[in-house]
Amino acid sequence: MPTEIELKLALDLRDVPLLRKSPTLNRVGLGKATRKRIVTTYYDTPSLSLLHNAVALRVRKVGHDHVQSIKVDRANGSYPAERAEFENPIPSDRPDLQCIEDRSIRRLVEGSRRGKRLRPVFSTNVMRETRLLKFAGNEIECAIDRGFVAGRGKKAPICELELELRSGEAASLIQLARRLNANIPLRIEPKSKATRGYALVTGAQLAAPKAKPIQLDAAMSAWNCLNTIIDACTAHVVAAADYAFKSEDPEGVHQLRVAIRRMRAVLLDHSELCG
Repeated sequence: MPTEIELKLALDLRDVPLLRKSPTLNRVGLGKATRKRIVTTYYDTPSLSLLHNAVALRVRKVGHDHVQSIKVDRANGSYPAERAEFENPIPSDRPDLQCIEDRSIRRLVEGSRRGKRLRPVFSTNVMRETRLLKFAGNEIECAIDRGFVAGRGKKAPICELELELRSGEAASLIQLARRLNANIPLRIEPKSKATRGYALVTGAQLAAPKAKPIQLDAAMSAWNCLNTIIDACTAHVVAAADYAFKSEDPEGVHQLRVAIRRMRAVLLDHSELCG
């Protein structure tokens, strides 16, 4: 199953010129950046049944071509994020499920929509600057997106940096982000464009994130259990930090403290067991 591994970072529009001139990017960049306008329309049923099944279906227009993409969110809370992604060219700007080559994914989409008609829900319109990087032996695609997401008469800005792993180790995305963050204010953006689009059209309000139950299985190894717990703690830390940044609600800072204490407890217990 094709997997997209990427790290999405929120970026202030005023810092984009500084990022372009970053010594780190220019030192590891391969060739010049390319720019293109990308318009993407997301489709769902009137009851948003794809959303409820963690499936995002979009049609992207680049020049005169159309590409259909299906993303399945694994929701494991890991950073960099890992999502199953399937892409294929289609002849028009409307979804064509018969063009989905992977039968299991086609069945997933068909089963999720339950015979209901697909319709456009929201769209994104961004200018994307893309550059390929060679960082510490890893190949990374760096993309700066500037634009907006719009739906049902509402609009919200988009300004972010995406680091997508082309080959190598996923940890290299975090390492590169830390290098860039030394000179440019960046923060992890926990929400995909699809998530922000759905929040826009449904009117979902910001809410202080609480720790979610962690599902462990008796058949899991100790290492897998530890990874699952750390992923859950990481997701709580990132979500709480995002809420604290965007809201004046003191509960954001409180939840961030709770999340950090939980993570510290896990790491201390692990070090004691290993020591």
